[in-house]
Amino acid sequence: MTLLTSQNRILPILIVGAGGHACVVADALLAAGNQIIGFTDTSVEVGKEIFQGLRVLGCDDIIKEYALNEIEVAIGIGFLPGNNIRYKVFNKVKRWGFTVKSVQHPSSIIASEVILAEGSQIMAGSIVQVKASIGKNVIVNTGAKIDHDTIVGDHTHIAPGATICGGVKIGENCFVGAGSTVIQGRSLSRNAVIAAGTIISKSILDA
Repeated sequence: MTLLTSQNRILPILIVGAGGHACVVADALLAAGNQIIGFTDTSVEVGKEIFQGLRVLGCDDIIKEYALNEIEVAIGIGFLPGNNIRYKVFNKVKRWGFTVKSVQHPSSIIASEVILAEGSQIMAGSIVQVKASIGKNVIVNTGAKIDHDTIVGDHTHIAPGATICGGVKIGENCFVGAGSTVIQGRSLSRNAVIAAGTIISKSILDA
């Protein structure tokens, strides 16, 4: 497995967002032995307990109160079609110079020669097979399966239970719905939206 982020430093983590996905991210990070400082959120009151005694510390700007070598930042905001907040937050954190933490739940299976780019999130029970490439800020959500030689573009969400067969190419900013299947060798152009439970047997080149 090749990680494109700096995984040799053990730094405490601040999670952006305080909703359901933020709790899932926090649970995965804690299960992997990471230390979490707390959450940031623009719409939740400071001090509110979110998960496992961890609280909202303030809005996103609180990140800038830390030195670049003091913390890493995890994105706790999910991604649904038509909502680009996660994309904007990732770019904002990078613009401020911070590393966006990649997340791998211990129950996930990541095979040999897999590339995981910065900020990728591999959630509980998911499988990423050999020579797959997962782009920046991608969510491979609960129980999703990515088979061999598949390429998943930046800022894409593979929803829970989705199956991506071998040799698939998925563009940036795509949404592959829960329980859907993309047949081997097919391609999805950037911004493609696949409804839950859909079987994609033909490439989608103009989304």
